Amino acid sequence: MTFGNFVAVENVNPTVTDGEFLAIVGPTGCGKSTILNAIAGLLKPAKGTVSIDGAPVRDVQNDIGYLFQQDALLPWKTAIENVELGPLFRGVPAAERRERALGWLAKVGLRGFEQRYPHQLSGGQRKRVQMAQALITGPKVILMDEPFSALDIHTRHLMQ
Repeated sequence: MTFGNFVAVENVNPTVTDGEFLAIVGPTGCGKSTILNAIAGLLKPAKGTVSIDGAPVRDVQNDIGYLFQQDALLPWKTAIENVELGPLFRGVPAAERRERALGWLAKVGLRGFEQRYPHQLSGGQRKRVQMAQALITGPKVILMDEPFSALDIHTRHLMQ
């Protein structure tokens, strides 16, 4: 991956099979987020390809759940409305969306916080809303960029 003349990442060739986890570890600024963004189809490599199940990634992928490093919630939507976005864009009926979103918010420990807006939630609670948002569609691939960074130690262990 290059940005102008700056080479952010080169010679990365991971292979991950079903059920496997891959952790990309390195110091700040080494290109970890850039790699995840390329896998998600948000960035295009200057050379080489990114492929999932043998198919090249050319643009944003519908079967990828991405938990971004920074907050990615819409501030004018409640927790449950944010979680419902993926199913909404996929045409899932409202009642089914609501039921699935309630289930995921409960799984991440946020029952009772469904009607809160992002500014009314702690950093860890916002991160858990994003986790529910990333998982609700049953993605084939789950990308997590520092998913536990905003969580307290107790909640971090629960989510892991």
